[in-house]
Amino acid sequence: MKYLRKVLPLTVSLLLTPLFLGQQQTVFAEFDCNTVSEIPISECEALVSLYNSTNGESWSNNDGWLISDTPCGWHGIICSGGHVTWPNLKDNQLTGSIPIELSSLTNLLWLYIQDNQLTGNIPVGLMNLTSLSDLNICNNHLYTTNSDLRDFLSSLQSDWEKCQKRHITQILLLLLGE
Repeated sequence: MKYLRKVLPLTVSLLLTPLFLGQQQTVFAEFDCNTVSEIPISECEALVSLYNSTNGESWSNNDGWLISDTPCGWHGIICSGGHVTWPNLKDNQLTGSIPIELSSLTNLLWLYIQDNQLTGNIPVGLMNLTSLSDLNICNNHLYTTNSDLRDFLSSLQSDWEKCQKRHITQILLLLLGE
């Protein structure tokens, strides 16, 4: 009993600390991709990962996402032949980073995620999207340090680096104080 009196207040304190410090907790939406039959489970999981990593609950339009078991009917998702071929989520208030799981969408023909607030390093795995023929990732805060990925992205959208809201060279100049 003496042990519980010492541990219990500490446990409650640790659980409540983020609430009192104003820290935001990340809550991931859950969805059972095993209930989906119109696309492969791996593609469904990639879409769920995209939703979770880009704050899907706060998108301008997230109609159908993680509610219906028909991802091809979710806002912005186009499918053909039983595969996701085109996520068109431009100007939809996506925030966060592009998940590596997006590289599971190997039948993508187009990827339009421009005019959002996406940040960070673009996953190298996107080079696996060999069917991709058109890309628009402008007006985000994205970059890569991988020269092969840079070449791959430039072959699809020649100005992808220049059209970011803050080009990586600008960030380096700011960090260097120049």
